[in-house]
Amino acid sequence: MSLEDRIRDEALRLGFAAVGITAARPIETSFLHDWLRSGHQADMQFMERDPERRVDPEALLPGARSVISVALDYHRPDHTPPASGPKISRYAVGRDYHLELPERLNRLLAMIQRERPGARGFVAVDAQPTCDKIWAQRAGVGWIGKHSNVLRQGLGSWFFLGELIVDLELAEDAPAVDHCGTCTACIDACPTGAIVADRVVDARRCISYWTIERRGEIPEAWRNRLDDWIFGCDVCQEVCPWNREAPSSAVAGFAPRELIARSRPEELMAAAQQNFKRSFPESALERTRRGGFLRNLTLWLARQPGPKTRALLEQLVTDRDANVRHHVQWALRELEKETET
Repeated sequence: MSLEDRIRDEALRLGFAAVGITAARPIETSFLHDWLRSGHQADMQFMERDPERRVDPEALLPGARSVISVALDYHRPDHTPPASGPKISRYAVGRDYHLELPERLNRLLAMIQRERPGARGFVAVDAQPTCDKIWAQRAGVGWIGKHSNVLRQGLGSWFFLGELIVDLELAEDAPAVDHCGTCTACIDACPTGAIVADRVVDARRCISYWTIERRGEIPEAWRNRLDDWIFGCDVCQEVCPWNREAPSSAVAGFAPRELIARSRPEELMAAAQQNFKRSFPESALERTRRGGFLRNLTLWLARQPGPKTRALLEQLVTDRDANVRHHVQWALRELEKETET
């Protein structure tokens, strides 16, 4: 059995749903520069830092020769976002993938080093400056859909991507073929028109950006445009035909956590107020930090008129976070307008 086959077998044994190999050739950069020049990154300045490192594996691992791309699926049919109530993106109801993926990739690297002593590798998830989606497409893991997420037949798009860059010459897999065809379901369904062209998302219009990456104040023009989302947005994936038959993930860490899955506003608020990190341990929700999470929940409450809502908001009037207090005052004024009408 070839080393490539042993790598694939080990990756599947470690729980990855798909694996592919491609050469560590630099990626053509015009698409990235065009995206940045258009301002689609909003105020995510980390996207602007060292763009060349994102497209050249040798900048991360000198002597890089191959990129092993993997997919770790998180779809749980036993979890459905509530019909009413604050919504949290499905990827965040279980353990943070930034913990799950590197653990498995490091074990895959250890296996390779047993086979090839002296081999070097670099583990990358999206916290590192890599173009995960392009590596996945090149390695045959999946194609980049019109919503800009990677899709794979039989798997859909409910999966995370990671890479293991190695200094070994490995045989390449065939790149993935696009199967989106003429479908525009994701573009048509995006509630804020964030998919401004095929495979181009403008973060300035994206609910996921506003509820996850945005720090500080959310402009008033956007406060009533977040639908029921308080962390992320899954609309473009929910309407994708390739996700209709997505299998259930076997990754135990991605099992829905009861507090998050129930998504009851009073429980979420109490948990965040008491001890945010302890209430949501090893959770992707930590990306927003305590203040951002309560800010988002406040904006959801602003659209739920009634005495119960007011009582919940009044608990935050004297919150220690000035940004939370600012949004609470706005939310109370919005509720007052509803009462007047």
